Amino acid sequence: MAVDQNQITMSVLKSTAKKYGLTCLLHEKPFKGINGSGKHNNFSIMTDDGQNLFSPGEKPGENIRFLVFISAFIKAVDTHPEILRLASSDPGNDHRLGANEAPPAIISVYLGDFIEKTLAELIGSDTTPKNDSFKDSLPPVTNLSYIPRDNTDRNRTSPMAFTGNKFEFRMLGSSVSASVINTMLNVTFAQALDEIYEQLKGLKYLDEIRAKAFDVCRDIIKQHQRILFSGDGYSPDWLVEAEKRGLPNLTSEVDAIEYLTVDKSVELFTKYKVYSISELKSREEILYEQYEKTIEIEARTALHMITRGFLPKMIEALQENTSTLNSAGDYAPEYLKRYCSTLATRIDELDQASEDLRIKLKATMDESDAKTSAFMAHNDVIPALDKARLLVDEFEKNANRKFYGLPTYDDILFSLD
Repeated sequence: MAVDQNQITMSVLKSTAKKYGLTCLLHEKPFKGINGSGKHNNFSIMTDDGQNLFSPGEKPGENIRFLVFISAFIKAVDTHPEILRLASSDPGNDHRLGANEAPPAIISVYLGDFIEKTLAELIGSDTTPKNDSFKDSLPPVTNLSYIPRDNTDRNRTSPMAFTGNKFEFRMLGSSVSASVINTMLNVTFAQALDEIYEQLKGLKYLDEIRAKAFDVCRDIIKQHQRILFSGDGYSPDWLVEAEKRGLPNLTSEVDAIEYLTVDKSVELFTKYKVYSISELKSREEILYEQYEKTIEIEARTALHMITRGFLPKMIEALQENTSTLNSAGDYAPEYLKRYCSTLATRIDELDQASEDLRIKLKATMDESDAKTSAFMAHNDVIPALDKARLLVDEFEKNANRKFYGLPTYDDILFSLD
């Protein structure tokens, strides 16, 4: 229901904008250098009578039901991080992840100090901060009353944060449907719970089940504690630490797509009858093609803007400034000489960059294999796009407004007209 409502909201935003002569940008990163947008997916599980199975209670260390379900979730995330990364991916979101405005592309789980301490004590470790209760308080301040502090979520850089009685998955892009990530979370979580059940199902007595469940949770946390991280996800140190832990760092969508059809994913989806092998392969093909087509559209749009917009405007600017330079004679300022020289060089560089982009785009479009074409779009076309973009940005910084031809960043962000 929540996913459907989100899709309807996106549709209404787009259609309403058109009525007022506007365009609603759901693109994750519509403007370079400016924060984009995403969405958070809150995930929890409840019984049919309304009991939240992620609720830790007052004593989570003794709450075996909570420990079982939290352990299962950790196991699920650590077993299948690649498809969780894929579920949050599209070409636009690749610009956001890890860019100090969204979680990094590395999947990790943040639980908060107290829950991490509880799990550390469960496995006999003493490496996490200690708190005396689930509800901590701020340091005392003279003449102020007690101020409660919820010790659940103090890390906005985590892609998967425990927020009291649910997990908040923060990697989704603003244009991405949440249906895919919920499919992935549900099936991976189901697999982990199923494996726990297999270890408990032969037991008859409550005390016996409880003791075995503690052992199962202990083994899971020991095996999968590498996925737990409470530090700064934006820090370069985390990239090094994540590599040491063996966590995958899939920096682009094309790097993640192939994990849809690896053995562990095929086994997962077919066992629980979510997708057949043919459905997985078809989705893989479609995702590669969608990625390539998106980059193709961006590249063709850029070439259109360069050849019909920026290059003619740059030539027009050069002509006027050269005319001014020549008419000034001996009084021509050195600034104008440098500007004309630099602009002439920029024109040649942009022309060469656009030709390079055109060649790489054609090679990508001519490639018949969808996977190869997608990687060519990522490895060849995008760098060529970036190079052309830098040259246009340099022109924007110094161009007379009448020669730039498009709204500048100042116009887009601050103009009240």
